[in-house]
Amino acid sequence: FLPVDIDMNDAPMPEFLSQQRRQGRWLYRRQWADYFSDVDDVMLIQKPLWPVELSADNTAMLEIISTEDLRGMAQERCTMFALKGNPQPWFIVPDNWG
Repeated sequence: FLPVDIDMNDAPMPEFLSQQRRQGRWLYRRQWADYFSDVDDVMLIQKPLWPVELSADNTAMLEIISTEDLRGMAQERCTMFALKGNPQPWFIVPDNWG
């Protein structure tokens, strides 16, 4: 998972990483409006599903929550989500994370 403000193609990766690895992005809670100001709700990915590759079939079982609720959760902990219609996973993290 790379920060939202780093281009995936420019990020140096160790040679031993699989090309089929799961890739995603993360952003600080304070960055939400910079990237997702037009998003009203997202698909919440519960922690037991974090290692699961998302597909059209299994995204149908994810809970849809408001971005307000998502950002509320992210005040306390890292939270994984996906945008509707896009299985790429994202983490939103507390502003004091890292």
